[in-house]
Amino acid sequence: MLPHPPLTAHYASTAEKPAFVNGLFDAGASCANYQMMGPE
Repeated sequence: MLPHPPLTAHYASTAEKPAFVNGLFDAGASCANYQMMGPE
């Protein structure tokens, strides 16, 4: 499997990359929690 190209369209500099990646993990975690727990 080949890695995907950098997602530079989503962040302006490499300094902004960690925040973008953390946001992806946060969004994935909240989605997984919703699927496991269901709506409140």
